[in-house]
Amino acid sequence: MKKLIVITITLFLILLSVKFSRGQDLFPNTKVGSFLERSGVNKKYVLKTAAGCVSLFVAGSFDATREIIRHDYSQFKAVFPKASDQWCNPKLSHSNKWKGGNSSNGAKFPGSTTAFVFVTDLEHFAAMGRNAFIGTTILLSIGGKVKWYIYIVQGVLNFACFSAGFNLWYHKIYAHKY
Repeated sequence: MKKLIVITITLFLILLSVKFSRGQDLFPNTKVGSFLERSGVNKKYVLKTAAGCVSLFVAGSFDATREIIRHDYSQFKAVFPKASDQWCNPKLSHSNKWKGGNSSNGAKFPGSTTAFVFVTDLEHFAAMGRNAFIGTTILLSIGGKVKWYIYIVQGVLNFACFSAGFNLWYHKIYAHKY
């Protein structure tokens, strides 16, 4: 059931993006549509904002995965029972970046403790994924001449998209209870 929810939300977001990319107006001949037009919001800006929301939703999902493996690994393992503990469990995976699993032996390969640490374990991979998708959203947000209050709306929308991705995975998929 949980996977069905994720698939449904993902398909909805993809269909929404396709609607924007075909140049269709989301609010044709309405007060909302004319308000957005007066505020300088055009179809390209809306498309970039929608893509940014999808990106932040994914970033929130990565963040939830990182948090769940750090604080309640058993919930992660319940959803992904065949996942490698050596790569996913932070209590074990921290040794993946060192030769023979021991920090006194030095790095396993060049960059395994710095630039390429994200390939050594899930915790660092999830952090890199979160940061990459947040960076994508920032790049998508650059440009466009809209009224100042549209940026406030966009900020609230961005926060909601990140939070939706996080909460879906953390509380629904992983079913974490406080």
